[in-house]
Amino acid sequence: MTPAWLQSNLPKILVHLALKLALFLFCLLSPLLSVQGQDDDSERYLRYGIYAATAPRATKAEGRETTLPLRPQPNQRIMLVGNTLLERLQYFGYFEASLQQAYPQHQLVVRNLSWSADTPDLQPRPANFADLEQHLTHEKADIILVAYGFNESFDGADGLEHFRDSLAAKVRELKTRAFNGNSPPQIVLLSPIANENVSAVAAADLNNARIAMYTAAVQTVAKNEQVGFVDVFRATAEAMKAIDDDLTINGVHLNDKGYQLFSRHLLERVFDAPPIKIATSSGDIAHSTPFITPVGAKSLTGSWTFSPPWKALTNVLPIVTNASGKSRKAKRRKPGSMTLTFQHYQWWPKVAGRIAG
Repeated sequence: MTPAWLQSNLPKILVHLALKLALFLFCLLSPLLSVQGQDDDSERYLRYGIYAATAPRATKAEGRETTLPLRPQPNQRIMLVGNTLLERLQYFGYFEASLQQAYPQHQLVVRNLSWSADTPDLQPRPANFADLEQHLTHEKADIILVAYGFNESFDGADGLEHFRDSLAAKVRELKTRAFNGNSPPQIVLLSPIANENVSAVAAADLNNARIAMYTAAVQTVAKNEQVGFVDVFRATAEAMKAIDDDLTINGVHLNDKGYQLFSRHLLERVFDAPPIKIATSSGDIAHSTPFITPVGAKSLTGSWTFSPPWKALTNVLPIVTNASGKSRKAKRRKPGSMTLTFQHYQWWPKVAGRIAG
């Protein structure tokens, strides 16, 4: 005969046992279900990643000579490869904006694959992160700008031979792969930039002699491997002596003004393009060559005449503000040019256009 206490508490006991069994089964099976779910997610998202284990590699090709200036073809894809110099270029839009302004109908594509502290033979990445060759294959590289040498320069004269050998090996690797599926890329080697003396540290005095040696090494590799070479060391060293303002944030890494100069020099030396004017004041506006605005707003006064192409002008004529503070959209007329008289003109940062005075 069942005890009275068991009869009265049996439903509660059964519920308690059922919950314990359910918890036990959940703990037992959840790891298996989790792994299965991860496998499903991995398969589903695999196409969105570039993984070392699965990303394809380019086929081999016979290397070709690269001579400057380059004459880019429509729809070509330009890759930036190297250390912090090019990695930080992504924060300053001058080079890409200048390039698109110089070739407005080409639909050029720029991809920044640089990685701070990279060297030609040391490029650590997270686990299963595709390497440089796989990324260049994924991006179908036609033109590759390569910047190494500053990090390596701290090895001094003793490290020069290793640097030359490793850079030459990297260039041979890059120029003998058909990343775009059809032909090997054009390669341009960039020297390191100069360092400058700033208030906190005399970086130029400490480093420029060594950087000059490594600039010469880059030039030697470019000549031996028959690829392009651009000396940005001497260009930046001369500019740092000629102006009062700093071109770097710390004596080593370029600031906004530094990247304006660097981008202009790069465009003029690498590509068959007209000089790009960096507009910094109202005195710089009355010209008919392409220009780029600096970061931050600029206020101009007077009457200015803006001329086609209107496609470019849509980016550079956003707002005109009169003396009373009322704003209006800049109007466009065709054919011919347009003249605007205003008291205050607000620039949009990092936009490209064309102006004729």
